[in-house]
Amino acid sequence: MKTVLITGDSGMLGKYITKMLYKQDYRVHWWSRKGISVSDKKIKIFHWDVICQQIDINAFEDLNLSSQ
Repeated sequence: MKTVLITGDSGMLGKYITKMLYKQDYRVHWWSRKGISVSDKKIKIFHWDVICQQIDINAFEDLNLSSQ
């Protein structure tokens, strides 16, 4: 199963993209600036602090980063 990391996750497009990825059997990670939580346990949420210029590098776990 492939994993995708997206931003803009809680907006209209992010929710739509998440649903489409689920239909294609992807795992979804969200990078969130808002510190949100979701009831969907399949989504992993990682914090992204733009002001402090910090990201949770754990968001990269399980991602396929090959150049193919």
